[in-house]
Amino acid sequence: MKLFMRMFYDAYQLKGLVVEVWHPVVFFGKKVTTTSSGIGKWLSYIDKYLLFPMVLVGKRIQAKIEKQDVVYHICDHSNAPYLLFLPRDKTVISCHDVLAIRGALGFKDSYCPASLTGRILQEWILYSLLKAHKIAFVSEFTKNQFLELKQLKNKQDIGSVPMYKIIYNGFNANFSQLKEEEVKKVFDRYNIHFSTPYIFHVGSALSRKNRGLLIDMMYELGDSWNGVVCFAGQEIDSKLNGIINKYGLEDRVVSIVKPPHDLLVALYNGCQAFVFPSFTEGFGWPLIEGQACGTPVITSSINPMMEVCGMTALYANPNDSSAFANAFKLLWDTTFRASMIGQGLKNCERFEKETKVNAYLDFYE
Repeated sequence: MKLFMRMFYDAYQLKGLVVEVWHPVVFFGKKVTTTSSGIGKWLSYIDKYLLFPMVLVGKRIQAKIEKQDVVYHICDHSNAPYLLFLPRDKTVISCHDVLAIRGALGFKDSYCPASLTGRILQEWILYSLLKAHKIAFVSEFTKNQFLELKQLKNKQDIGSVPMYKIIYNGFNANFSQLKEEEVKKVFDRYNIHFSTPYIFHVGSALSRKNRGLLIDMMYELGDSWNGVVCFAGQEIDSKLNGIINKYGLEDRVVSIVKPPHDLLVALYNGCQAFVFPSFTEGFGWPLIEGQACGTPVITSSINPMMEVCGMTALYANPNDSSAFANAFKLLWDTTFRASMIGQGLKNCERFEKETKVNAYLDFYE
């Protein structure tokens, strides 16, 4: 989300607009080593939900005194509760997904189970979104899921009708095609060497990412393909390790934890295919990142993946590793592979940063 926010900050400054970024100041959280669990998590809540609202109120008073015409943009829907301290008619919220909200409400297909405090927080986020006057959704799929929740809560629009708009995510960093020698140069810099072809996956270890399917897929390919699977993002967890060990494929799996950006771009460029068998997403940023790097994409035959890629990717049932393996085999035809790469590059034009920035400017007004 920091990159998403930074995209707007830089773009709007170039357009001559005055832009400020406000975020919670860490005060109580400084006294602990981690704010993701235990007492540290509760201290961070004090910073976020008690101290920061006071800052927001103070800044609003200052803007009023100075007669500033201010538009507010909450860049991440998880911060929707701050809407309580901002003018609703001048605030836009970007909603990237409602997976955690659905998980808190018991929807198993979100793959996001929640603790008691998590359920309370997600209910608060949903309550705030239902109060919003303007929400920009990153996909039609996410908007429809939100409307289902709105109906579930029996929320009736009284007075001004809220404005909902689909504004697809844009690129918030540079992803582009590299020449083979450029890829090799980056790999040499990080002492990474692939002796065989590889398929690639980017993402966390969350169960909804379905990383195990890539191992099942490699097993399905058998002797017809001798390459490796490369995972980038979070380290391989015990569940994925179990699948790898079951097939005896330990020597055919590479894990690169949190690669720097230049290495990530090189990894996209160097692979035979980017495989993204996720069970659910809000948008699916890696899909267009891979396509922008000239990589053919194989992904789940469900939305929002199909909404994002249209006819420019190969699709398969995320529960069917043999279907993914068969889709991969199609790319062994060099003519077909080149066609998919070209279509993917064309698809990326829909997600150019300038298009998204201008769409939000229109929405502010």
